[in-house]
Amino acid sequence: MSSASQHSRSGLNLPHVLVIGFTGHRRLPDENRSRAAIRQVLTEWKTRDPGAICGLSSAASGADLLFAETCLELNLPLRIFLPMPSEQFRHDFDQPAWARAEHVVQAALSAEVIGAGGDPVERYYETGIETVQQSQLLIALWDGGPRQGLGGTADMVDFALKLAGPDLDP
Repeated sequence: MSSASQHSRSGLNLPHVLVIGFTGHRRLPDENRSRAAIRQVLTEWKTRDPGAICGLSSAASGADLLFAETCLELNLPLRIFLPMPSEQFRHDFDQPAWARAEHVVQAALSAEVIGAGGDPVERYYETGIETVQQSQLLIALWDGGPRQGLGGTADMVDFALKLAGPDLDP
């Protein structure tokens, strides 16, 4: 009997991987407090979940970048979704923030361009939607406010809640 057929009969148990996606605001009133909150949530999940954990986020300025940096700081594998190629994406940053984003992209397990729309706003929206769809858990650093344009944190939270269905207890 081949080893392949033995595995199919006995069942091959692959390790559990929890993909934690992230969405958050670009402008943060207190970056240190936001970073601490992200670190606390990720640390709690590392303790709570017996399997592997992988972070998934854009490297956009603000909360997304803090999440990505915190994943790397905690030695969590990180996947990055970009709304556009790096050559275009860099124009959304000042020089110090771009250096941070570039480091995150280079240190990530993978970095993939997701956005395909012509308009940058549409590209960010597509990237956020893909992040939600590929996550088992979504962390949102959100002030709870209403939508302030296509693809923002409120849109991603709303989309995630719709995907989760009516049984979700937010």
